[in-house]
Amino acid sequence: MDKKHAFIVGAGFSNHAGLPLASQFTKNLLNIEGLRLDGPTALQVDFIKKFVSDIYGHDLA
Repeated sequence: MDKKHAFIVGAGFSNHAGLPLASQFTKNLLNIEGLRLDGPTALQVDFIKKFVSDIYGHDLA
């Protein structure tokens, strides 16, 4: 295959594939709906929430 073009796309492009935009990423990352609250993933979510709150000053419910 003769490759003559390269396409560089941003986060808006991936939105068409159903992936969250950067502005929605943290909210989606920290969504605990469907998680077992006593499982390891819920503990990771709690850690990330505290990190985001401490570093960026955002309270994430």
